[in-house]
Amino acid sequence: MFKKTIPIDDLPNDITVLNLNYDELYEFPDLTRFTNLQELYIVKNNFITIPKLPDTLKILDCSWNNSITSFHSIPPNLIELHCQEINYLIYPYYRILWNI
Repeated sequence: MFKKTIPIDDLPNDITVLNLNYDELYEFPDLTRFTNLQELYIVKNNFITIPKLPDTLKILDCSWNNSITSFHSIPPNLIELHCQEINYLIYPYYRILWNI
């Protein structure tokens, strides 16, 4: 299946799902303009830190980012956090779904 790549700056502000899986990113993109973002997929990138995420976020998948050393904060509405195969995990009191 073909994955169409659209530059993040060309996306509309009202998206609810953002998939950045396998993009080999080193710098976390600025997501502040996505005020309706509910699902964020950032699997298999090279992030060291996860900055403040939108409060509207409900699902975050940051699996296979072995360089992550810290999260700025966990959004208050987050109900699913997928973090398979990362070296650092915090906030164990959140509902964490392990994909092992």
